[in-house]
This record gives sequence, structure tokens and C-alpha cells, in this order.
Amino acid sequence: MKKVLSLTLTLLILTSVCAFNTSALEDKGFTYTEDEGKAVITGYEGSETNLVIPAVLGGLKVEEIEDNAFYQNHNLSSVTIENGIKEIGDKAFYNCTGLSSVTIPDSVREIGDSAFSYCVYLTDVTLGKGLEEISNNCFSHNTRLASITIPEGVKELDDGAFEECTHLYEVTLPSTLKEIGKYALAYTYNLSSITLPQNLEIIDEGAFYFNSALTEISVPASVKTLGNYAFYSNSSLYYADLNEGLTTIGDMAFDGTALTSLYIPSTVTLVGSNPFGYTFNEETFEYELAQGFTALCVGGSLGAQLCDALGINYSIVPVKSTPVTEEKPQSTTAPKATATATASATASTQNHNYSKGDVNLDLNVDKIDTNDIQLHLAYLKELSDKSLKLADFDENGKVNIKDTAKICISIAKA
Repeated sequence: MKKVLSLTLTLLILTSVCAFNTSALEDKGFTYTEDEGKAVITGYEGSETNLVIPAVLGGLKVEEIEDNAFYQNHNLSSVTIENGIKEIGDKAFYNCTGLSSVTIPDSVREIGDSAFSYCVYLTDVTLGKGLEEISNNCFSHNTRLASITIPEGVKELDDGAFEECTHLYEVTLPSTLKEIGKYALAYTYNLSSITLPQNLEIIDEGAFYFNSALTEISVPASVKTLGNYAFYSNSSLYYADLNEGLTTIGDMAFDGTALTSLYIPSTVTLVGSNPFGYTFNEETFEYELAQGFTALCVGGSLGAQLCDALGINYSIVPVKSTPVTEEKPQSTTAPKATATATASATASTQNHNYSKGDVNLDLNVDKIDTNDIQLHLAYLKELSDKSLKLADFDENGKVNIKDTAKICISIAKA
């Protein structure tokens, strides 16, 4: 009986020692556990501010940084993760308010939700090439982050990935990107332009919500869905290029923008409430038709039917064509009445000295001129050589959306 009790006691002691060793290991100031022969970092008790997170601890390979491992560590100034680590857990560096620089190696395959959220002094982020997605709220509320390059291989910006990065002015997206998630780039008040990749398929709810600096957006033909509020309250958005292939425009997708015209693809089969042509009146708390807005719709399309039903001003235009080359775009002709009116104006006023920006040659520089430029850029209207010269408002030899923006600014200052 004594031998049995002695053996039992020995086993209990050994079990306790083993349990203690796997839950309280420490090396170089890092705490970690052992899991199937690999180290999992659980925290840091050292004093380094410019921290290198090693790929080996206690002779074990490190493949994971656990959830909350560096949660609210306000002493960290920079973090460099060594190659070999594969996973960064949820909220691993959440609210590290002193953190200004992060380098993530190619070995990292997964970054958890809110991993670097509320790192309010974070300005320099280098992402490795092993990532396939930027997780929910991964870098949200990083108010001093100015630019970010998302590496090739990333297929999705998850919900809120860069939400409220209020100083973010430059985002480079990879060709592999398929989806921009809900509110992924919302409240990025300094983001004035962004190039969407040609393989993108979904721009989800509120993706660019309240982006007041965004002036133009070209949505590639690969995009099938524009979610609810996708570009809601983008107050500086003068130009949006939608292409054939788009099937869904969600609720209030373009409400509160500065758009004066918008081509509605004939492929659109589903629309939400007030998807375009409306604006919210903050005094009456009601949605109203946007003054001066004209939808460009293909005859018989859902867009034209919607405009008829809601009283939105619209023009019938041909199905938008895609240019074969940049040098010789395949143009279509504008509605006959518009083309005739322009030709008549040109003939009757050909001896006038026109002001810069007077694209339609009516001796006034107004939103009608910016509409003509947008129609031209969308290959829906041909402009004469004289009109093109006047459309080049910044006189850089090119007619593009920047000219419309500058004309609008000039009108506002007049």
C-alpha cells in the first residue's frame, strides 16, 4: 500500500512540474509555452523598446504569437518579427500606443483580428509576402498611418481593416485583391485617390464610407457588387466610372457625393434604396433629389426604369464600350440631341474668345462643362479639338478627371 501511495505521489509531482514548465517558460524576456515541440509567445517582460521578436526561444522554433501577447504594451517603439513566425494572434499588439514601426516577414501567413488596432503612433508598416488577407480591424484607428502597401497575394481586406486611419493618404492594392470588406477604408479623410485592381469583385458595405477627400474612382469591370453606402458621403467625389459587368448597387451607395453624372451599366439587375441621384438634407432629415445630377442610362435598362420611377433626371446613352487601346479608344456617339446642340453652339460662336473650361462653347463655365468631360472620358461623347483644348484646364497636355476637379474649384471660388 505504501508503494502504491509513493508511486502516485511521484506521478503527481512529475505532472505538476511538467505543467509548470509548459506554462511558465521564459527566455530573453519573452514568456512562452511549448506546443507540439514549438514555442508560442505569450508575452514580454523585458525592457527593450526596439524589439526583435525571435524565431527561436529556448531551443524551440517560434511559429506563433498568441492572442493579446503584447496587449497595451506602451513601452514598445518598434517591432521586427523574425522570419519563421507564421501567425500573429488577435489583439496581439492592440493599443500599443508608443509603437511607431512594424516589420512583418514573408513567413507570416495570418494576422489576427485587431492585431495592431489603436496603435495611434504607428507610421511605418512593412507587410510580408505570405499574407492572403488583412484581418478584421487589423490596423483600424491608427490615426498617424500615412501610407500602406498591401503585398501581392492578399485576396481580401476584411471588415474595418483600415477604418478610421484618418491620415492615410496613399494605399497601394495588389492585383490579387478580390474583396474590400465592410468599412475597410471608411473614414480615411486624407485618401484623395486610389487605384482599384482589375481582379476586384466586391466593394462591400461602407467600404469608402465618409471619405471626404476622395475625388475620383474607377471601378473595374470585374466588380459585380457595390455594397450599401459604398461611397456614402464622399463629399469631394466628382467622378465615378462604373463599367459593364456590375450587377448590384446597394442602398445609398453614392449619396452625399459631388457627382453631377453617373453611367449606370446595363448589366445592373439589383439596386437598393436611393442608390444614386439623392442626397441627405441634414435640416429636414430627409433624402432629396440631388440638384444638377443626371444619370446616364441605357434605354430599357433597370437604371432607366429606376430613374423614371423616382423622378431622377437621366439621359439615354449607348452601352458603354471598353477601349481597345489607349491610343485609339473605341468611342461611341453621344445622344443625338446633345451632339446637335453642341455642333450648333460651335458654329454660332466660333469667333468668340472662350474661357478656359468652357467645354461646350456656350460662353459659360459651369457643371455642364464638367459633365461633358466625364462623358468624353467614359467614351460616351466626342469633343472637338477646340473643346479638348478648353477642357485641359491645367494645361498639362492631357484631359483627365483632375481638370474637372479644378474647374469645379474654380466655379466655387467665382
